[in-house]
Amino acid sequence: GDGGVDVGQAQAGLRVAEGQLRQAQQALLIARTKSTGDVETAEAAVEQATVGLTAAHNRANQAETTLTLTEQSTLSSITTAQQAVNQAQQQVAMLQTGARTQERGQSASALVAAQANLRTAQADYDRAKMLFDGGAVARATMDAAELRLDSAREQAKQAELADSLVIEGPRVEQVAIAQAQLASAQDQLNLAQTSRESTLSLRRDDLANAREGVTQAEAQLRQAQAAASTARAARAQAPIAEADVANAEQGVESARQALRLAETGGSHAETAPHEATAACPAPA
Repeated sequence: GDGGVDVGQAQAGLRVAEGQLRQAQQALLIARTKSTGDVETAEAAVEQATVGLTAAHNRANQAETTLTLTEQSTLSSITTAQQAVNQAQQQVAMLQTGARTQERGQSASALVAAQANLRTAQADYDRAKMLFDGGAVARATMDAAELRLDSAREQAKQAELADSLVIEGPRVEQVAIAQAQLASAQDQLNLAQTSRESTLSLRRDDLANAREGVTQAEAQLRQAQAAASTARAARAQAPIAEADVANAEQGVESARQALRLAETGGSHAETAPHEATAACPAPA
């Protein structure tokens, strides 16, 4: 009678203890699996965000360099166009007033200077093209050299015409041609000025967008780092689950000992159910 009750109670206590052990083991497995996976995923996200931030900085640096080169090249184009206008104005004035001996000398000197400038511009362009083909400079550098070469050719052409007009004397049609060239040079100057503003506006927008990309990449990196810290903190909870498993294992062992005592009917048979109950905490 009482022995059977003691055995039944001990068996029930063992089942409870074994159930709690299984629950603790399952919780430990989940904690280990989940925390390890979360940490690995979070650390991979940090690495990816770091790469993204580096790329964003590179884009911003490239945009800033491009803006600087654009400012230089467009200013050079305006300067060259203004020089062409000045030369065309001088040519028109020379044709309209006729040439003096001093002007003939100046015209010859201007022709020599224009031809020398053309040779220099050609050499600069050849060098810039070679460096561009080799990947050593940006295309903007080569484009600027090409613009200077085109301008130098036009200046040399105008200088040759001006010198010939000084020597031969102006004709009506020559004056008309010179005036047309002046109008064309003025149009080129206006175009260079307008193009500078529009091109610089685009490059400034590119730089602003690139810097915004850096800001976003920095925010993504901070988020990834925070997530990684949270995952590492979660992984630190695994030892607590391990301690729960150890306690549950001890509870099972105590319950088994109580059951053995109850089954043998020894002097501790009456206390075995109480020991089993005390050794096995109630389910959480």
